[in-house]
Amino acid sequence: MPVCASRRVFLSGTVSVAALALGGCIPDLMANGAIGTSAVMPPPGYNPTVLAITNRQPAKGALKAPWYGHERSTTSAFARVSFNRPDTTLVGRARSTFSGSWSIERVSPEGRPATEPLLEAVSGREVMLYVHGYKESFESASISAIELTEGIGFTGPSLLFSWPSRAALFDYGYDRESALFSRDAFEETLVALLSEGGAS
Repeated sequence: MPVCASRRVFLSGTVSVAALALGGCIPDLMANGAIGTSAVMPPPGYNPTVLAITNRQPAKGALKAPWYGHERSTTSAFARVSFNRPDTTLVGRARSTFSGSWSIERVSPEGRPATEPLLEAVSGREVMLYVHGYKESFESASISAIELTEGIGFTGPSLLFSWPSRAALFDYGYDRESALFSRDAFEETLVALLSEGGAS
């Protein structure tokens, strides 16, 4: 049985893992029915938030865009990412054709080691873990994570693991090295979630 299946990692939708080799896990999850596509309406008062774990260096104190850059960090950081909901009016939908429908409202970094607030947020619950691919900024990865969350109607904690991609078309070499650099941080996140946090 592949490692990720044996650890009961819940992955929903299309998850791009770039060079973070999880070889063979996605077909196994699909075969076991862990990937669902039916949307469920979120409960009243649901606040769209993504819990981000990243080994990117913070930019501007992680309080203003771009929040986290492409430089590599030897330690992982934790932040809560809140979003502005899409404007569903006719004008808003027309505008979203050019600017996108979601935007980041606020990023709230934690000053503690990343696993501490992560474990508090998870606390034995079912989670969705999204790992972005090549050519992604922290912002674009966060938006992809909330779009996936909303698209499948997932209402548990939505997690993003964001490794230091340079988010440039011709920087695949840098991204590949960053993904390889991030393997230990990614493994530590999984171990914290499953062994200590009791997540599924």
